[in-house]
Amino acid sequence: KWLFSDGSIHREENYRRGKEDGHAIEYDSTGKVINEGDYIDGLKSGMWMLTINDHTEKGEYVDGEKNGVWTGYYDNGNRAFEGEFALGVPVGRHRYWYFNGFVKMKGDYEGGELNGTWQYFDESGMLQVETEYEQGKAIRLNGQKIKLPESSDEQGQ
Repeated sequence: KWLFSDGSIHREENYRRGKEDGHAIEYDSTGKVINEGDYIDGLKSGMWMLTINDHTEKGEYVDGEKNGVWTGYYDNGNRAFEGEFALGVPVGRHRYWYFNGFVKMKGDYEGGELNGTWQYFDESGMLQVETEYEQGKAIRLNGQKIKLPESSDEQGQ
């Protein structure tokens, strides 16, 4: 057990052979659960709930890596994030929302890289920018091809 200076419980976790093993739970200073899940031989495993900055995410770990669909929510109940992972690698459609419920950005991952068209919105839900990606590199911005600077090798320098 880990304690706050006032003696209240901060974390409860188990160890076996020097590694986390079994159920773990962490509380904030008010006693609210902020992180909870299981470890197997030092790796997160199974369903977890994690508080990350301004939202809480829920999803599954396999061998210490995010796996399957993960969803995040703000304290007001609005979604903050939703996306799929394959053993820690983001894949497929990912969406992010503002606290007020409007979409912040959305797009696809392929093999952990941004791929296809990603759309970025302002806090009122108005589309601001569309960026097209190929294997993680931006190739078009709002439909216009992006001119990349030539490298010094290509210029014979």
